[in-house]
Amino acid sequence: MNIQAPINFDSLPLDFILNAWLEELQVQGVEAVVILGPQVTGTASDRTVFAVHPPRFVFAAKALAKSADFGPTGLLTDAPAVHWELIEQAQAGADPARWRWLWSAYGFLSVVRVEFTLPGHRAFECFLMSKDATKMEARCAMAVWSTLSIWPKIRRSIGQVRSPLTERETECLRLALEGLTARETADRLECGERTVTYFINNAMSKFSAANKLAAIQRAIWLGVI
Repeated sequence: MNIQAPINFDSLPLDFILNAWLEELQVQGVEAVVILGPQVTGTASDRTVFAVHPPRFVFAAKALAKSADFGPTGLLTDAPAVHWELIEQAQAGADPARWRWLWSAYGFLSVVRVEFTLPGHRAFECFLMSKDATKMEARCAMAVWSTLSIWPKIRRSIGQVRSPLTERETECLRLALEGLTARETADRLECGERTVTYFINNAMSKFSAANKLAAIQRAIWLGVI
């Protein structure tokens, strides 16, 4: 009897993680996944596509990001928000958003959305698309559980792909988030205090951030720290 070892997702690139995850989700009727996240230099309502699998649905994913549907809920909790609905569903008297008819044209009928809240009224949003509305509704809980289980690995991988920072710049922001001063960070990294300040200023510039706090916040939005 052959026993396959569990997949170590931490060692795989984002595309491989998404592919393996989608294969797992297909049991619940999911045939495409989209991950939206905040534009680090935009407003709270500005979203961008962080990942889509299979990649052929990228234009439909971009239409979803540009729509006014969903977005951060602003809940006073860091618990993930979960929602299921039919893709063709729209508010009474309103025309369906472009993303809805694009996904409908591909044959998708329903969507499960899992939101992971972030500071500053931002969020990561995972959309699980299904062509079988009945199956998706019945197995929604299992699909959500799968999303919650794999999300930390996906977020780390997204951070690696999206981060404009060097390893040292990332570490300086991470230690600042922990409350360390530039002097304490320098001692931890065994470098000069001016070097730490240099790395933090570089990070601020790359994120178009006015101060260290804003740089830390934007690094969190990207999943970098």
